[in-house]
Amino acid sequence: MAKPTTSRAESLIEALPFIQKFRGELFVIKYGGSAMEDEQVIERFLRDVVFLEAVGINPVLIHGGGKAITTRMRDAGQKARFVNGLRVTDEQAIGIVEEVLDTVINPGIVTQLNALGGKAVGIPGKRVLVGKKLPPQTEGKSSAVDIGFVGEVVEVQLDEILAAIGREHVPIISPLARDPDGVVLNINADIAAGSIAGRLRRRR
Repeated sequence: MAKPTTSRAESLIEALPFIQKFRGELFVIKYGGSAMEDEQVIERFLRDVVFLEAVGINPVLIHGGGKAITTRMRDAGQKARFVNGLRVTDEQAIGIVEEVLDTVINPGIVTQLNALGGKAVGIPGKRVLVGKKLPPQTEGKSSAVDIGFVGEVVEVQLDEILAAIGREHVPIISPLARDPDGVVLNINADIAAGSIAGRLRRRR
C-alpha cells in the first residue's frame, strides 16, 4: 500500500502542467451553499485555496451566507422568502444581511484561511461593487413583488481588489453593493462573482 506522502507527491506531479499553465492567473471562486455548512468540506476547500495561492495562482473569493442569514432573520422574528431565487430583503433584513456577511462570515473566512497558512484580506462588497435596485419581480402567474433592497451589479471598482492581489493576499469579498446614493443592496453571490470575474477578465 502506497504511503500518503507518495500519493500526495504523485498528485502534485500530475497537477504540475496545470500549475505551470495557470501560474500568475486570476481564479474567481464563488464560495457558498453546502460548501459552507460541512466543517470537513470547509477545511478541504480552504486548503485548496491556500494551495492555489502558494503555487502562484491568484484566487479571488466571493462568498455567500444564505443559511446564516436565514437563521439570524428567524431569530429576529422574520421569515425568509425568495422570489425567483432572490431573497426578499426589507429594511430590517438588509441590516441583518449586512451584519452577518461583513462582521461574521467575511472575517471568519479570513481567519480560517490565515490559520491554514494563507494570506487573506476581507473586502466588504459595498466598497467595490456599485449596484442598482432590481424592479419588482413576478413569479409564475402571481402579481409583481417588491423584493426590497436587492440589486444587480452595474460597476466593479477594481483598485482595492488588485491592490490586495499585488500584495499577494487573497481578497475575500462579500456580496453587497452600494447604489449611487450610498444605499446598501443585497446581491446574489453568483451574480456578484460573475460580475467581478467579467470585469477582471476585461482588465487583464
